[in-house]
Amino acid sequence: MLTNYYTGEKNITAYRSNPDNRRNDPTNRYQGQPDHIVPLKQIHERFKSNYALDDSDIKMISNIDDNLALTSAKINQMKKEMSNKEYVDFMDEHGNPVDEKTKENMLNLQRDAEKSIDKAANSAVAHNLLGKVNENAINQKYENLMKAKVAKKKQQYEEKYGVKPSAEEIKKIEKAERDSANAKRDAEIAKSKKTKKLRGKKFAQRL
Repeated sequence: MLTNYYTGEKNITAYRSNPDNRRNDPTNRYQGQPDHIVPLKQIHERFKSNYALDDSDIKMISNIDDNLALTSAKINQMKKEMSNKEYVDFMDEHGNPVDEKTKENMLNLQRDAEKSIDKAANSAVAHNLLGKVNENAINQKYENLMKAKVAKKKQQYEEKYGVKPSAEEIKKIEKAERDSANAKRDAEIAKSKKTKKLRGKKFAQRL
């Protein structure tokens, strides 16, 4: 059994195929599900007009660990696009208030999530406007991609001809894949620099 972050109870299951036999739970209401404490929609609405952030940044901010909580399908499906506080208020208004422990847990988790979201957003903005493009990471990405493609081409050659490629053939394969990887790498670096520059200009225009 897993612990429900909201209720504090160890009463949720990891898989539909492993129900809690202590309950009559045919709809798997106590199956564990990850929940966004501050909903995705609310975070997107908040940051979508920030010129220093794009959709990938907002997605990253939304999915930080501090904004995710393991809870039951019962709570998650009722909560939908509400924040924790909105959910607590909703349940109270509809005559089915949550217990004090759950209320305290949910509000504390939301408070912590909001602080972490602000911190992640500020960090992303600062990086996008002031930080340098991480060329080393991009270089490593395409180096790994090139090696993987060379290995695949060598395997395909052997399957096609029944023998391993000669040293000369391997050099040809490596050159072709490196040239391709380098072209893609250079294009990504150029695009990243251009995007960062445009973000800086757009942000400056709004100051």
